[in-house]
Amino acid sequence: MKNNKFRTPLIQSAAVLGGVIFLALIAASSGNGNEGGGFFSVLAGIGNAILFIIGLAVGLSLCIALLVGVFLAAVGMVSPEQASQMYSDLKKNFALSLLAWCSNKKSGFGNWVSEEEYTRMKQEIVDLQDTNRSLTQKITELENSKDLKEESR
Repeated sequence: MKNNKFRTPLIQSAAVLGGVIFLALIAASSGNGNEGGGFFSVLAGIGNAILFIIGLAVGLSLCIALLVGVFLAAVGMVSPEQASQMYSDLKKNFALSLLAWCSNKKSGFGNWVSEEEYTRMKQEIVDLQDTNRSLTQKITELENSKDLKEESR
């Protein structure tokens, strides 16, 4: 059985439910005034719906932040180092997700990393390549000296 068969009725039922909730908001916010009551009740209903969505978003974000804080506190009681690492990873991943979400560009490396961080990472790669090169030279020198010692025996 395919899931696509149930997608259209689910979307239609969600639209009907959203319409009923919207009409209920309009009816609940209508005043007793006779003049322009219908028009103003529609405007008040739209305003209340917007306030409801904003309040729901704020409340949901506060609840998620509280749950994350409780989780990190529980992990911190067992292993403070691990909780600190989780918190720093959470900050980094949240910042990256926020940058990706706010950015209008769809592709490119610049969406994920700031210019200073990109420059720092580029310099770090150059430093690591230099270190790798010098370590490779030392390894070859040690192997050559080992070979010379074995030949002299």
